[in-house]
Amino acid sequence: MLNGAATVTVDLARALHRHVEITWMGITSYGAGQGGSGAVRLRKDIDVDVSGRDVLIVDGVIDTGLTAAWLMTNLRGRGPASIEFCGLFRKPGARGIDIRYVGFDVPDGVVVGYGLDYQGRYRNLRCCARLAPHVYAPPSADLVDHSAHDALTE
Repeated sequence: MLNGAATVTVDLARALHRHVEITWMGITSYGAGQGGSGAVRLRKDIDVDVSGRDVLIVDGVIDTGLTAAWLMTNLRGRGPASIEFCGLFRKPGARGIDIRYVGFDVPDGVVVGYGLDYQGRYRNLRCCARLAPHVYAPPSADLVDHSAHDALTE
């Protein structure tokens, strides 16, 4: 996979003591606000034939498992000898997909750093961190100052 998995993919390849070939696939199931859209979109396909080959899909964060399940189905249809999935982080909502290799189980929230981003930011952090909810969550209705809000909407 592309973007969020690039850093972990390269570091994983360096740690393996065998020849590996890396190719990139761009998949998205997020909208502009980083909420799951419920649909997977292929943005860039791989450029190698995987038939008869052992395939390891590497992802940065497995949120719901929707993208992982879509990828497994898509790539199985191309006839690989084997196919496994590796995720640096897995969230509690990731169900219904067998993830063979998981780095860390993490609570819900937005994880950034080490290649992972929020709206294009934070990929270059050397560490990983959960983004503070006030950065990405809409404000609670209880916290809205309605007089100020009304003044802004008039």
